[in-house]
Amino acid sequence: MKVTPEIIAKIINSFGLGVDIVGACLVAWDVFVQNKYNKYNAQMFDDIGSQPKINPEYERAENIKYQKMKIGLVMMAFGFLFQLFSNWTCLFF
Repeated sequence: MKVTPEIIAKIINSFGLGVDIVGACLVAWDVFVQNKYNKYNAQMFDDIGSQPKINPEYERAENIKYQKMKIGLVMMAFGFLFQLFSNWTCLFF
C-alpha cells in the first residue's frame, strides 16, 4: 500500500476530529458529572449573622472542572488546526 497525500490528509483529518471529540467531552464534562458538594458549609447556631464559609471540597471540584474545560478548549483548537492543515497537505506532500 502506497502512502499518498490523500491518505495522509485523511489520517490528519481523522486525528484532528478525534482530538476535537475528546476536547468537547472535557468541556462538557460537568453536564455528565455534576458537582456533588454543597457550595457553603452548614451554619451552626453560633455562626448566625456571619458570612457563610465556602466548602473547600466544592472549590477544589470547581477548580478541577475549569482546568478540564481549559484543556478541552485547547484540544479543540488544535483539533481544528489539524483538520485545517489536512485540507492543505497536497501542497506540502
